Amino acid sequence: MEELYGKRNLALVIIDAQRKFCNDRADWKDACEAMVRRINRLIYAFRKAGAPIISVQYEGNTFCRPYEGTDGDEYFRGLTIRPDDITVVKRNMNSFLETDLKKILDAVDADMILLAGTVTQYCVMSTYFSCFDHHIIPYLAEKATVTTDDSVRDAAEVVCKTLTEGLVFDTLGVPRLGDEIPVFTEAAIPTWDPSRLCDVAALANSGGGHFVVGYPNGVKDNEALAASIKQEVRDQMGLEIEAEPIDFCAHDAVDVIVPASGKKVLCAGQLFVSEAGFEY
Repeated sequence: MEELYGKRNLALVIIDAQRKFCNDRADWKDACEAMVRRINRLIYAFRKAGAPIISVQYEGNTFCRPYEGTDGDEYFRGLTIRPDDITVVKRNMNSFLETDLKKILDAVDADMILLAGTVTQYCVMSTYFSCFDHHIIPYLAEKATVTTDDSVRDAAEVVCKTLTEGLVFDTLGVPRLGDEIPVFTEAAIPTWDPSRLCDVAALANSGGGHFVVGYPNGVKDNEALAASIKQEVRDQMGLEIEAEPIDFCAHDAVDVIVPASGKKVLCAGQLFVSEAGFEY
């Protein structure tokens, strides 16, 4: 196996994986979905290894084609970044400029980062080259960035040190994956957000199960939340589930109950399975 240059930890840094980053590329939606699938596989490996996952989010208007919608700051659909992952907010292309990224990398003892996200030749490569000024060893994740044209991404992967998915998994000591993307389904989670649709799909594909939304913070109006969760799952995946308002550990919460599906259930075009499902 090829050895990486660093001596300590490798961190995954996902840059600007937000819906407001869009352009006039005819297959932009497909290109982003392909990128998300690759990033999700990397996220799984880093979670499995207990390695750091950092999401860099751009605050403000982008220099891309204006986004038509009110959800531009949200992650691309189907991305399995979680609210408890480390988040860095930036206002420049370079993810180190006027942010705490270097301090965070020092805190998690990472001297190497694996970069993924948008846009390859702008924010991703700006961050890549800035690493050298901060004594961080950068790598690009193969085909896990997106740009105006695949030829630009391919050129960037020649210029920059680039890691294949297989080498990343081997470095982290995680067995390589087939077509399915495992997600870690928790028994109880503090909030409902779009990334939990992946949990629902994973449980449906893995014999069914359930999880509780609202612990340990509770939720307001758990009956309304239960109804909205059922509707969102129905609209996004065509799947019927149960969502029951409950009192969980003295907090209002919602029990999301997912039956086993007789067919494969996709979330944002991806096949998820549960790494740690909970039988109901």
